[in-house]
Amino acid sequence: VRTGEAIGTSFTRVNELFGGDIDPIVMGGAVDMARRLPELTENVRAAFAGRQRTQFAPLHEEWLDFATAFNRVAAAARTEVKRRSDASLAAAHELERQARAIVLLAAGAGLVGCVLVWVVLVRLLARPLGRLAVAMDRLSRGAVETAVPGTDRTDQVGDMARAVLVFRDNLEATRNLTETALENARRTAVATTQASDAIGQVSDGAMTQLAELRQVEEALS
Repeated sequence: VRTGEAIGTSFTRVNELFGGDIDPIVMGGAVDMARRLPELTENVRAAFAGRQRTQFAPLHEEWLDFATAFNRVAAAARTEVKRRSDASLAAAHELERQARAIVLLAAGAGLVGCVLVWVVLVRLLARPLGRLAVAMDRLSRGAVETAVPGTDRTDQVGDMARAVLVFRDNLEATRNLTETALENARRTAVATTQASDAIGQVSDGAMTQLAELRQVEEALS
């Protein structure tokens, strides 16, 4: 009886998590079985309590139908869990790949700009450009906390420094976006684990109840 109640609780959880993504025929059959589960559980309890041996075989066959329906749902739910997990992980990897590409492109564009400005103004603005080049180098290595010098200037060096500042802000935003994607993937993995536990309880509970019925039937035969 306790096993039947546990199966009902676990099935309700699985239905909440995956009911809309599992084949309606499979889920519909399991929902119908879940509605009938309390009645079956009570019949089993009454048969055992009254030692109604003539009821064991019919109850055994009926429980086989229940176990089959629940196991189909468990298999379908496992497939859906794997699909969701794979999709989440693929999305996180794709976002990370795009973020890296953006960073590399931005770094390349920034370095090209540095070179052009250096060629034109090297003698006049050697020191400011040198400091800016150092900051750009640090940013290209991922040090988003690097201060960008010269952003308050009104000449070409100031324009370049402000462009580097925009690059730094974009780099930081990209890193935050990647971290958020990885955190979402981690949360999905936790939810997947919880769902897998619920699925396992449905399947294991059905098989345990079936084994108990067989043992009692054999003992009373």
